Amino acid sequence: MIRALRPRAALGFSLLGFLLVLGGCEFGAGSESPQAVDPGYTDNGWTPELPVLPEGWPVLEWPHDNPYSSAKAVLGRRLFFENALSVDSTVSCAVCHIPTAAFTTRGRTFSFGVTGKELDRNTPSLANVGFAKFLTFDGGFSSLEAQVLAPLFAKDEMGMTTEEIESRLAGDSMYVRLYRQAYGNAPIRIGGVSQALAAYLRIVVSYRSPWDRWKAGDSTALSAAARRGEAIFTGKKGNCAICHVPPLFTDGSFHNVGLDSVIHDIGRMRITGLEADKGRF
Repeated sequence: MIRALRPRAALGFSLLGFLLVLGGCEFGAGSESPQAVDPGYTDNGWTPELPVLPEGWPVLEWPHDNPYSSAKAVLGRRLFFENALSVDSTVSCAVCHIPTAAFTTRGRTFSFGVTGKELDRNTPSLANVGFAKFLTFDGGFSSLEAQVLAPLFAKDEMGMTTEEIESRLAGDSMYVRLYRQAYGNAPIRIGGVSQALAAYLRIVVSYRSPWDRWKAGDSTALSAAARRGEAIFTGKKGNCAICHVPPLFTDGSFHNVGLDSVIHDIGRMRITGLEADKGRF
């Protein structure tokens, strides 16, 4: 669960300006479209593209058994917004991972699914998730292809089964067509569903934010307040960047930030069994 710390007054406005700049970044497509390796398929005006990353960014790695294709990305994007992937056809991935909210949910402490019951944690952002070595707050998955299936099968999230997912999609002529574009003349299988969702999510990359353009040499990309905020964020005064390391603004590690005097969620310890990981996320 993410909780907000009350900022110190002296840092507030400058840091706020800097964080708003990061919040205004684009995910995936925009006016500065780089050339995609496979430009063959589009979807109602949306064109998938492989990000051309600025200098200093890590390499976006693709699994050998799930290389990029525009057809898979198009299928994955459709699946991401598909309510029929929940047991009562009311919830899609995008209900919690809202694109206009940095692929997370604002204004809620905990997420919810088809049952309406509050879940144990809130919704993590999917921005730049393709670079992560560990997925979910406790790092329970190391494969995006495996992780995307977890909410589909979880009882209180989307509540589906493999058989129901395959059956529903096979009964929809649009998905039969999109699946064949991605995988050839093959029956719809859950493995192809997970690969397509993962292919779409790997290109959800926030690489054209004002901060990125400023770092690339555009002196007009950041306001004066945002530049002051960046100096605080990365300097000794704020020291935020010791954990929120640019350009992804994470160190990829697990931390207990000490907000809970009584730990109700053991976090990383659930995966490792180590007492030292209790309360780390």
